[in-house]
Amino acid sequence: MASNPSAQAGSSPPIKSGHMGPVAAAGRLVHLDMLRGLALFGILLINAEQMFQPFFFSDLDYANAPVGVVPGETGAVWNWAILHTLFDTKFITLFSLLFGIGFALQIERAQSRAQPFTGIYMRRMFVLALFGIFHAILFYPADVLVNYAVTGTVFFLLARNWTPAMLFQVGVILFLTTVSALLILNGPEPSIVALLAAPSIMIVVAILGSRLKWPMWVRCLAFLTVIGATFAMQVNGRPDAPPEHSLSEIQETANAVSSAFAKGSFEVEGVEYPLPLDAAALDKIMSVEGLNATQSNIVEQSIMRAGPPSAYFERGLSALAAFQVFGVLYLYWRSFALFAIGAAFMKWGLLKNDSNFAKPAMILGLGIGLPLALLATWMQFSSLTADNSIYSLGEPVHSLSSLLIAVGIVGLVSLWSRTKVMAWLAGGLSHLGRMALTNYIAQSAALAYVSAWYGLGLAGSLTRWEQSFVCVGIFTALALVSRAWLLIFEYGPLEWVWRSLTYGRFAQLRRQPVVASGSTGHSSERQTRQTGRFRARS
Repeated sequence: MASNPSAQAGSSPPIKSGHMGPVAAAGRLVHLDMLRGLALFGILLINAEQMFQPFFFSDLDYANAPVGVVPGETGAVWNWAILHTLFDTKFITLFSLLFGIGFALQIERAQSRAQPFTGIYMRRMFVLALFGIFHAILFYPADVLVNYAVTGTVFFLLARNWTPAMLFQVGVILFLTTVSALLILNGPEPSIVALLAAPSIMIVVAILGSRLKWPMWVRCLAFLTVIGATFAMQVNGRPDAPPEHSLSEIQETANAVSSAFAKGSFEVEGVEYPLPLDAAALDKIMSVEGLNATQSNIVEQSIMRAGPPSAYFERGLSALAAFQVFGVLYLYWRSFALFAIGAAFMKWGLLKNDSNFAKPAMILGLGIGLPLALLATWMQFSSLTADNSIYSLGEPVHSLSSLLIAVGIVGLVSLWSRTKVMAWLAGGLSHLGRMALTNYIAQSAALAYVSAWYGLGLAGSLTRWEQSFVCVGIFTALALVSRAWLLIFEYGPLEWVWRSLTYGRFAQLRRQPVVASGSTGHSSERQTRQTGRFRARS
């Protein structure tokens, strides 16, 4: 990896001062592109669980549960434990931090050009929402782009002029509030007073700390003390709410679904319906009230695997709407918090190539976050297999660990980008990250082709490990395609559409040769080839 920031991300002509337009490639920070590429891989592995298994029609879904999904499957628990500990929530958290970082970069560049930015940013979020709707209906219903567009719009309106300290404190308080909300709502006696207590105390601490000029680490320690007290109150002599379904019950449901497809039919109200369901049979079944969990999961998997198209698209649209309701209650708040923390890091200058932030971020983030993630995995698995009082703790501990691990990954990759260690992998991640929007949707499209009715229709047919191996193959293929594409073009195809619609004019798609002053045509051609080779390595 080269250390020269001016060469790290390419050599497109810079945007002239005072003119708003797409960011020149030379202005990019390579380690941020590497982080985006790495985040895509973690998201791919977790999204696959919901693209191969049903997750929306029944409250007893098993997409993200530690159970096998095909007859005779082994190793499913280990697959779940690894993904749950190292990937689940961690990389979407990282992706959200990166959104906030990108927001701060855009604001900084707009202010440096002394040009209005509101209209451009609002168009940018509107186009992103359109991409998200398209993505959810066609490929993956649990889309994150609509969430980012909505939250990003609110974040711009409220927080674009906040100081780094304000961004960080609001982000931390809001994030820890979502953690305490998970803790209290999963417990036996949720109440409005309990929900409001922790954030109210943290706001008082923030105001007091600001007036008394406490260092930021002291304020953060006080915030964590409040959350620690909330955890202690939750487990101190109080009965815990048991999980809604046991592990054996979840496994029995998964077995029943796979057995029905192996048999080629299933029964509803005394009528045997052949699988996969045709449109007429689906209409009859959907008119039945009170389908049990197994029947609901069979219907959903049939729609995933064989359609009909109208039912598949309706499922995507319904799930997208449901996720927006969930967003209002929880997800939008969490995303806002992570945007604020990411923007604060960027405004503080902690993500510059020469920043000293990387090493402590890696040590503290991974050193604390990984043990917490292991603890959360043990809590959630043991609560499904035995009666205990820790069920309500697993999910909030898991959420807390996700932010710590994401910050640790930021530090790790920032340090990595300054070395030449595994430069081929660093370059591949960077290319993927430069085309993050294209690759986010492309990896969903590839998974959908493998799992859905308009492709191979293998939903419910692959083991957990086979699903993970498919993800590795898709990610590798996208890395190769991204590298080849960026040797010729300046942006990914969807990035080009996004930029063109945002700025109201066609962005330059094809890369332009770099012509040094006084150079001959032959030397210019040679320099262009050398730049292309560098990008393949960087």
